[in-house]
Amino acid sequence: KLAKTSREPGRTRLVNYFDFGEFLLADLPGYGFARVSAAEKKRWGQLLDAFFEKKERLAHVLVLLDCRHDPTADDVQMIAYLHAHAIPFTAVLTKADKLSRMKLKEHITAIAADLYLGAGNLIPTSAETRQGREEVLERIACVLACARDAGTAETGTEPEENEDNEEYEGPEAAVAAGVPEGRSPETSE
Repeated sequence: KLAKTSREPGRTRLVNYFDFGEFLLADLPGYGFARVSAAEKKRWGQLLDAFFEKKERLAHVLVLLDCRHDPTADDVQMIAYLHAHAIPFTAVLTKADKLSRMKLKEHITAIAADLYLGAGNLIPTSAETRQGREEVLERIACVLACARDAGTAETGTEPEENEDNEEYEGPEAAVAAGVPEGRSPETSE
């Protein structure tokens, strides 16, 4: 297990970094179903803005969406932001095990249409059944290979080692996982 999870949406309140040596995974506060004050949501918005301002550090964003629900206005805004800023991303549809095969297919088609995405940019997943796990890992491996190749091409050397998460400026600095459904690691403040 990578991190603690909570049944209560909105538990992630800071950007949490997980260091995998070759890359960092950043878990961001969710923006969707969390029951928090307007002031807290505003603070999260500022935190996300500051995080995404450093887009040159991002190799790829994984946007987590609960496949049981239609995309929210916040989901649409996030996808539009990623498109507008040319930040590569994949929509990871969570809780795929909660829908029948037929319903899941319908929801994938509807979500792809709502977010103007090709179905290939959506990966249905389930923490319960591990559905989609290999696809997500393959996507991350592909992103890392591309970032590694880009770093080698730009500098003629291998990308630098990650010594300090906060100051790391290598080409594969972060794979960000947006967490709109709020099912994310707990943090301590």
